[in-house]
Amino acid sequence: MFMISWVNPDKRHRNKGFGDYIVEGLIDSIDKIQEVTNTKSLHTLGYCVGGTLISSLLAYLASSNCTRRPKAKIESATLLTTLLDFDQAGDMAIFMAENYLDAINAQLHERGYLDGQIVFNTFSTLKANDMIWRYFVDSYMLGKKPIAHEILFWNSDPTNLTEAMQKFLSKDLYRDNLLKTGALKVLNVPLNLKLIDTPLYMISMQKDHLVPWKATFDGMKLFNSKIRFVLGGSGHVAGSINPPQRNKYCYWVNDKVIDDAEKWFETATKFAGSWWNDWLKWITPMMGEMIAPKPIGKSLRNAPGIYVNNQIEESDNKSDSKKE
Repeated sequence: MFMISWVNPDKRHRNKGFGDYIVEGLIDSIDKIQEVTNTKSLHTLGYCVGGTLISSLLAYLASSNCTRRPKAKIESATLLTTLLDFDQAGDMAIFMAENYLDAINAQLHERGYLDGQIVFNTFSTLKANDMIWRYFVDSYMLGKKPIAHEILFWNSDPTNLTEAMQKFLSKDLYRDNLLKTGALKVLNVPLNLKLIDTPLYMISMQKDHLVPWKATFDGMKLFNSKIRFVLGGSGHVAGSINPPQRNKYCYWVNDKVIDDAEKWFETATKFAGSWWNDWLKWITPMMGEMIAPKPIGKSLRNAPGIYVNNQIEESDNKSDSKKE
């Protein structure tokens, strides 16, 4: 298994946009995997915007005008809490208001990137009762020591966004919904999701406030490919990172072809435990025999790579300084 370690961008990357993330991020990574393992095919999994990236790559590869293909074939794609139709974008749509974007664009013009701390504060504000006031009451008012939690630790490690990527996300996707209309292009190739014939597994979370499951359900309709849509319990992060041994939450499946999300849910079958179990049953028939991994040697850096250890700058009114 390979995981992409994304660079935390600074002003040097201000012009790196969606197409660059697809080519330099996804296609180049697939080529590197092929070089290391000599594999002819692989399976992909993308989380949130990562799923949007993979879907866009598949649409690009499905076009007859595609000019850059990876050296290995993508056999399947798993899309975790992924928006494709941004008409009902959930709580994040609040932060696409023009006055908010004007303030963001001022920083983008000055720095060339959106400070990750602003991204973190935005996500915290979306769920203020859980992410802000709960800890204010427990720590400040009651004097309780915060409980160590791996998801909260991950959540407090934000990343910057390049100027080009932020403008793309806010305008081309959230505001203008270009992926749905077919007006979005990568390397001058229009992206048509209906051309994709790769098997797809879409998992959404019932209590996800960032990527509402009904919106992902509508996004599923943009494909003609064979799709298994599953609804998991809990929220955006906790519902996704749900190992079977914990036996937490639940998930719903429905093998009937139903266009309406509410009707799909009403007739869906509920299963206890992690959706990972269902995913394993889905992907196993597409996998070959398990083999011992080939030695990587000096082909890659040791895990977790160099980008994981990069940290964003902490800003105050006086100066910017690196985290110690």
